[in-house]
Parts: sequence; structure tokens; C-alpha cells
Amino acid sequence: VYTATATYTATPTITRNDYNTFTASESSAEYYFISKTQTTKPSASATGWSKTASQDVSTTAKETWYVWIKDSSGNVSSNSATITNYKVSLTAYAGTSISAKADSASGTNLASNTYVLANTPVYPTGVLSTGYNTLVVKKGNTTITNGSSQTITADTTFSSSATPNTYTVNFNKNDSAATGTMPAQILTYDASSTLTPNAFSKTGYVFDSWNTAANGSGTS
Repeated sequence: VYTATATYTATPTITRNDYNTFTASESSAEYYFISKTQTTKPSASATGWSKTASQDVSTTAKETWYVWIKDSSGNVSSNSATITNYKVSLTAYAGTSISAKADSASGTNLASNTYVLANTPVYPTGVLSTGYNTLVVKKGNTTITNGSSQTITADTTFSSSATPNTYTVNFNKNDSAATGTMPAQILTYDASSTLTPNAFSKTGYVFDSWNTAANGSGTS
């Protein structure tokens, strides 16, 4: 049985080891009480005191961990420290893909909706798909530099988006005897479009179809 003999007010320090592990420390601490549920000062004789000061944290659910300390005389500090994890979500819009690494640009790959400890540096990287241009990577609603370090202090969504390429279709009447004009048509990559109806005409002939080759051997 421990009997407190003095006011003990030391505060533990929590150091993040990586995205899901932390260690507590304090020079006068002999024992640590690390818990997700002990929000108030535990008794000196409570079950759960340990000399182990490291803790793994869930990567699939939000958690807040409380750290209490006890000195060699059995005094429990009235001060504690806490650390929380936060969800990292990844959203890739059309024409892109996005991934994220934890702790360094070559660190652990994070799946979308992974929880990481507060102050974890995360490196989101977007990639353009064929047919798209102007990659934009965002943290929430703020545009960030692709692949840059982003410190997590709240639930965060990283997203990637891009602009589809556009193409110009020119219409050629392919016969000097035909009459009429047609303006060029702008088409967007990966978007279904219908070609402009034929506006050319030639006496005695009926329009059949468009073709990418003048002799009709191309794509109709």
C-alpha cells in the first residue's frame, strides 16, 4: 500500500515514435499508467501501473490515451498527458490516383481511413492518368505541393483531381464538288460525345458517315 507524502505535480512528456506508437517519459517517474479510459488520477494501488512506457495505438479507430506517472515513493502526479489519433482519408477524382506515406516520403504506406497519431507527418502523392493534365492535390480545401510533408492535427482528407484533355475535330467535306461549311468541334477526353451532324451536301449523293481517313479506311 502506498501513502502519498508530498504534492507531486510532474507532467509526463509523450513522444511519438511513429504513426501508431508513442513513448511517455518523465525524469522522476518510476511507473506509468497508460489507459484509454482512465481520465482521472488513478490511485497508487490501482491495477495497471507499469514500468513500460510505450504504447501501440489503433490504426482503425479513434483513440485518446491518458498517461499518468508515479514516483519511487508512490506519489501519483496530479498532472497527466494525452495523445489522440486522427483519420487520414484519400480521395482520387477522375484522371488521378493518390497515395500517402507516414513519417517520411518513403515511409509506411497508408490505406484510406487509416488513423495516425497527432503530429504524424504524412506525404500525400497524386498521379495523373493518361488523357488528363494539371494535377491538383489538396488537404481539405487547401491546395498543397504534391508529395510534401503534411502534419496531421485533425481528421484529414487528401484529394487529387485533374483536368481532362480536350481535342479538336475538324470536318473535311473531302470533295471539291460538295458545298457547305462546318466549324470544328471540341471533344473532352473520356467523355461520351456525338459528332456534329453533317452539314455538307453534294447533288445526287447521300451522306453515309464520318471517317478518320479520306478513303473511308479509317475509324467511322
